[in-house]
Amino acid sequence: LGDDQFASEIYTDIREQAIGAAERWLDAQLSIELRPLPMGRGVPKANTPKRPSGQLLSVTVRWEYTTTPIHEQRHFVCLSDRAEYTELAHQRGPTSAWLFPTLKGIAASDPRAFELQRFTVNGEPRPIRRSSRKDSQTYTVNIGTDTIRASEPVTVAYTYRPLMATDGNLLYFDIEQPTRDLRVDFDYQTCDFTKVSVLDLIPATRPSRIETPIPGTPETIRLDIDGWIFPRSGVAFVWSSARHPERHAR
Repeated sequence: LGDDQFASEIYTDIREQAIGAAERWLDAQLSIELRPLPMGRGVPKANTPKRPSGQLLSVTVRWEYTTTPIHEQRHFVCLSDRAEYTELAHQRGPTSAWLFPTLKGIAASDPRAFELQRFTVNGEPRPIRRSSRKDSQTYTVNIGTDTIRASEPVTVAYTYRPLMATDGNLLYFDIEQPTRDLRVDFDYQTCDFTKVSVLDLIPATRPSRIETPIPGTPETIRLDIDGWIFPRSGVAFVWSSARHPERHAR
């Protein structure tokens, strides 16, 4: 902009608008672990997807962060309608969305497609309720009226497990709420990936720190981002393998 002070003021104004009315996540940690499923597991053998590898990936995702909750409930929706997914993803409310392109034998409403496995507040598990429709499913968790009324910082942690096709080649994670300081760990040790790239789609005043594996070390990637991160940004991992060369989205 040619004026450092003016640019700083604009940045501060945008930041305050972005974080002013939303739940703020502090010291966030995101861990992703990919594991291949043998052919026939997770899908009835008679309905195994006709893909070159005949294989699916189980993706275990865990979030942990400190926040002062403002929503009494959290919702996790798995759906196949891209327009509905886009609408949910652009909101800064209590709903997290996961897009599940229908695979032969598994629909987005199938519990095998997506499962919220655990949700805790300050280490205490919260009950999880599941409901489903034809093309989607929803998991609902009550944070607790007392927790909301206390209006004090708590540690929230949850784990969910979606499936994806091995030849999907791309896994994207959206930043849902204004987040300060984020660490991302990506573990693909049991996969036959030949190359993994990180797409850092997060604008920040300080550059991200990315640690990639060197030969002979575990196949994991760590990404550290300091400072505030605005919603609608995110991190993507793109990979290729001997069977499935890397493909770029158009």
